[in-house]
Amino acid sequence: MILCIGDSFTYGEELADPQRQAWPNLLANTYYGVDVLNLGKSGASNDWIFTTAVERTAWERFSVVIVQWTDPGRIDLRIDDDIQSVNPVTRRLNSTDKKWLDKYYREFYDDEYAWRRSLTQIIALQNYFKRIEQPYLFTSMDTIIEKRSMFYSVAGVIDTERFLEPLTKMAYGHKLGPGGHPLEEGHQAIAKRMEKYLDENINLRSTW
Repeated sequence: MILCIGDSFTYGEELADPQRQAWPNLLANTYYGVDVLNLGKSGASNDWIFTTAVERTAWERFSVVIVQWTDPGRIDLRIDDDIQSVNPVTRRLNSTDKKWLDKYYREFYDDEYAWRRSLTQIIALQNYFKRIEQPYLFTSMDTIIEKRSMFYSVAGVIDTERFLEPLTKMAYGHKLGPGGHPLEEGHQAIAKRMEKYLDENINLRSTW
């Protein structure tokens, strides 16, 4: 089984039929007989992505786990008895929560710390997967490791051979939805890039 974890770019936000058109589900068509579990969640934070990846692999192994990292600025809050990932542009909050969140990002949020935390999560999950011998592949929504010079301070620690270019780059040149998400042709391009890496490094076709 292939396990995919990420945010709306993995879920398939703005697609007419995410369960059929999102890139993880296209991989299911490519690797006939290999099940795909798509845990993409719109608005997911790196905290949620990291925690979910560890929880799902603590007692179960997968043919490969594909983790798509997201914007380091998203945080998890308990809202209406549910843990939700939010950022400064989240619209689903009531006026009281929105006022508090605006104040937090304006006065207390530290962008550098958010990036350091995300890099720490990337390194920790990478080392965890290697320790338990779980095949994995990382990517990101955008240029999460290219935007920050601090990435170079940990060069040699992050295994860049298993960290593909961002999904936005894989889908470059294809039409985007109003919210900036790749549409059907973009997801097809992403699936093709994933397929190329998996065929060269994981060889899922041998499990047929």
